[in-house]
Amino acid sequence: MEALTGGLYPNKLDVLREYIQNSYDAIREYLRASKKPEPCKIEVVVKAGSALIHDNATGMNRTTLNEYRKLGFSRKSLGEYAGWRGIGKAAGLAVAEKMIVTTSPIGIPERYQLEFNSAEMLKTVDELRAKNQNIPLNQLVDQYSKIETTSEKKGAHYTTVELVKVRSDCPELLDPARIEAHLSQIAPVPFHPKFKFGKTIAANLAQYVDDYLPVKLLVNDQRVFKPFRHHWKYHDKSISVREPEFLPIYAVHDDSRELIAYSWFCMNLGRGQINVKCKIAGNPVDLSGLAYRVHDIRIGDAQLTKSTLWRVTPERARYAMGEIHILDPGVEPTADRNDFKDNLARYNLYQFCVDIASEISRRAGRQSAELRAEEKIRRADNTLREVSMQLRRKAVPKELVPQMIYQAQLSKDEAKKSKPFARTNRLRMKADRIVVAADRLTDRLTGVIVSYGTSKTLPSGIYDLTKELGFSRETVEAYESIVRVLGDYFINEPRIYQELIVLIQRELRRAFTTQD
Repeated sequence: MEALTGGLYPNKLDVLREYIQNSYDAIREYLRASKKPEPCKIEVVVKAGSALIHDNATGMNRTTLNEYRKLGFSRKSLGEYAGWRGIGKAAGLAVAEKMIVTTSPIGIPERYQLEFNSAEMLKTVDELRAKNQNIPLNQLVDQYSKIETTSEKKGAHYTTVELVKVRSDCPELLDPARIEAHLSQIAPVPFHPKFKFGKTIAANLAQYVDDYLPVKLLVNDQRVFKPFRHHWKYHDKSISVREPEFLPIYAVHDDSRELIAYSWFCMNLGRGQINVKCKIAGNPVDLSGLAYRVHDIRIGDAQLTKSTLWRVTPERARYAMGEIHILDPGVEPTADRNDFKDNLARYNLYQFCVDIASEISRRAGRQSAELRAEEKIRRADNTLREVSMQLRRKAVPKELVPQMIYQAQLSKDEAKKSKPFARTNRLRMKADRIVVAADRLTDRLTGVIVSYGTSKTLPSGIYDLTKELGFSRETVEAYESIVRVLGDYFINEPRIYQELIVLIQRELRRAFTTQD
């Protein structure tokens, strides 16, 4: 009892997960057993200081409900069900004054109600502890729980767990928005209809994941979907992702192989990590990274895959979003569902799933190179366009001609080096055009320097301020010395050098005009 009310559920919202996965198991069992099953759903309702979890699946007969009182006992087998330890059913005892389980099984027009007085249970535990005494948990449950039977209408089948008077230190269990945001990340629910890749991903999961079964889940009548989006905004930032990639993971044994996991992921369409949160029911949700899922219920979070799969470049774990669905029944989640029990199946899972990390890291590296190439080609194109525009406006000082030649050659080099990493043919063609344009511009500007040295005339688009203002020989020498020193000093910062020349010439024009 102390463990249940203490560290087993540090995040109190995980209490709801325990009942949802039990409802999920019941729905799957109902759909397998029924020839004409009715549509099933799970509802979470918060009202009047209490939280209720309801499903319309198989229900429980009186014998099964009586076994519900035996904590740590379960007829479910590992690998077939989402829950099997028989501990999670008591999660509500940690957060509410009472827990009431009401159920009606298929084919029996009776309703059974099991009530746990958890407040009295805790009070008894505290009183015994003060006397250095203890009591077996199941004895405590027997003492403070009871089952009642009443009639029910024919054809009814359901189970409802009501957490009555949720404790004041668990306010999140009474916040529908927080519940919706939390369950969207961990529950076996469908992808949102507005997630344009959702249908494709779901179809692939249905093909490879045998028990893939998204269920209808509502929180106070609000439908819950997985939080994934193809584009989203948060405050003044936005992000988009690429189309999904799929990667089956096989464990190789001698000449045979076994499918042990199936992964999907979407890479960030932009550069770097997915660092923008998505707002779900008004709450920020981090979509970056991959999460393990067993029976489509999340185990741990993206930090677990990052720490277990990324042996190098762990920062690239957040370049993508996605899931890893575990198919090996020997991989057993821990009681808190934050990790897996240490066994050979877990070791094999981590060893073979490293391929997922390697693929994402490889794609992240390639994508970064592509984005850098695109940026450099665009920058080179803009530089050449700017120089050409200045020449057409006849606004190029002769002092900037050598530097413009340097800029043209630099643009050419960047385009040539970036072309192999360009992602599209259109971008590669642009790189080729930049090379041709840079050569033409270089030839033209080099000719300016040569012709001015012999004929003392400048072509259209380039001017000589010293002649325009009628500088004396001494003034020309002083001016050219200053320009030369600035050019050497700012050789790696061409834009600053250009701005300085423009400012100096503006001031000289003003000064000489004032003198006149």
